[in-house]
Amino acid sequence: MSTIEHDESSTLDPREARAILDTTQHEARSQIDVRSDLLFLVWGVAWLVGYLSMWWSTRAQDPYTGPPAWAGVVLATGIVLAAGATVVVIARAVSGLSGASSRTGTFYGLTWAVGFLTWQSLMGALADQGVSDEVGGILGAAMPALIVAIIYCASSAVWDEPALFVVGVWLAVAAGVGVWTGPSTVSLVIGSVGGLGFLVGAALARRQRS
Repeated sequence: MSTIEHDESSTLDPREARAILDTTQHEARSQIDVRSDLLFLVWGVAWLVGYLSMWWSTRAQDPYTGPPAWAGVVLATGIVLAAGATVVVIARAVSGLSGASSRTGTFYGLTWAVGFLTWQSLMGALADQGVSDEVGGILGAAMPALIVAIIYCASSAVWDEPALFVVGVWLAVAAGVGVWTGPSTVSLVIGSVGGLGFLVGAALARRQRS
């Protein structure tokens, strides 16, 4: 009888278990200081320079034949540098941590690589299948924006950063609207609207930290 009473008294109430879980998650997040304001700023500059280079190089093409190699290199370089900066910032934020927090940072960094490598594979496969220059131009501009938007929206829950979700949705809307404007103008829309979104996100994130 006493054993049964002891077991019942030691059973954790569901509300207490939930409170402990919430506290644990809050403490884990508080240990990870992600400088999203800096990340937004880096991405904003890379975004504006890369996408506006794509638009500038194709703005007078009639018919559209696609951006020259130098414009593609500028955009790819900007994305690689911004993604690399993201991985470095996250790695520093989780340095010294172990267990789930450390794995979260590792998986987050790998997600960027997986997303953009898949994008490159997709574009290569479409080119091999003879997709038109116009379709290739639209997808080539929209896919990076969609990848970043999805990762940002998911990251907002992981890092408890509302600004990430706002910027992610902003980028998704820019891409969704931009694809209707044509293979050249899509880069102008995604570049200018998306770049502005990153800069606004940097200001919001900076304000939250102060």
